[in-house]
Amino acid sequence: MKKTHLTIVTLFSFMALLTGCSYDYFTRYDSKDLIQHLSLADWTLSVSTTYMDYSTVTAAVAGTSGLPDAAAAIYRIENLNLVPDGDFEATTPDTNSFPAGWDNSNADAGDGVESGSPIDGQALRFDEGIGEYLTYDVNTISDGAITDSNYLLRFDLSGDNTGNYYFRIEDTSGSGNVTTYSANLLQKDTVFSFPSDFSSISLTEFLIHTADSEIFQINLSDVTLQAGYIDNFRIVKSDQDQNISIEIPYYDESRVDSLDLISGWYRFSVRVKADPNAGVSNTFAADAVSLSISSLDDEGLASRANSLAFSASDYSSFSEWTEIYIDAELQITVPYWEDTAVIKLQISPGDITAGASGIDSGSILVSTPELYYSPDSEF
Repeated sequence: MKKTHLTIVTLFSFMALLTGCSYDYFTRYDSKDLIQHLSLADWTLSVSTTYMDYSTVTAAVAGTSGLPDAAAAIYRIENLNLVPDGDFEATTPDTNSFPAGWDNSNADAGDGVESGSPIDGQALRFDEGIGEYLTYDVNTISDGAITDSNYLLRFDLSGDNTGNYYFRIEDTSGSGNVTTYSANLLQKDTVFSFPSDFSSISLTEFLIHTADSEIFQINLSDVTLQAGYIDNFRIVKSDQDQNISIEIPYYDESRVDSLDLISGWYRFSVRVKADPNAGVSNTFAADAVSLSISSLDDEGLASRANSLAFSASDYSSFSEWTEIYIDAELQITVPYWEDTAVIKLQISPGDITAGASGIDSGSILVSTPELYYSPDSEF
């Protein structure tokens, strides 16, 4: 490692004062991608592969029309669904046919995975009367359901009838921890998304209280007929940051023109596209993508991140390669060692600006991240 060299900005400013010249040092940064020398392979996951997938995708699968370079690397970023076969597509459809974790011992004899559902392909059929209910053992999710951790539940629902439908998360260890959800379906045979379409729902995040005791239950034992379909049953861990990130050093001899990262405005951009694998094999399309940029101090601690979310619904579901970007003014402290990281970049599938409610299982393709500098926010 080398100590930081004399800041050229200061040197040129001093020379300008002495000579009265109008040399603009910052023109050196014009249209220079400051991370062009880096690869998407240099980015790292914030969590283990139990929770996220970060893998290469071929140009033949992703398509390259709309990318500035057809040879650019393409990666998939996915928040994984912790429920195996949450889309019910890997289970052979039949009466009393269920993916692992589902218990129909107290359910209607006609329950099971059916094809041709009104939601999306195969779905879980339920038809419960008084004293009948179907349960899912939350402890069968991919990480085993970690005690004292928070998770977020989502699913799609279509009812045979209008009226109230009941679900609950229950700790069966005897602690008495039960969260009950009710939804008044105003239309039958219509797909509703839990929780976004249910105005009565305020709490969807649940805590694993005791190991091997948490269940999700369709219908309550004292409720009358409740029949319909559940599909796209998803659980994600909601108490951790899920993203890919990279930390950029103050000086890098491989950087274009060996430019330093100095205080001023930065534009971080990336191209994104919907994952063609979404909709199959328990993979879902990300409904948003978030970008974050922050400065780092000498100890590697980040300043408050500048973050911006981009909703798929605002960009034609990212059906084509789309450039998204965030602009931020950063104060860069010149480090003692020139190879100290001073900027951190992050890409997240989902809307991280919405807190836990913005987290969902979802996948997006990314390519061609870029970083540009401007002294005055003009790019």
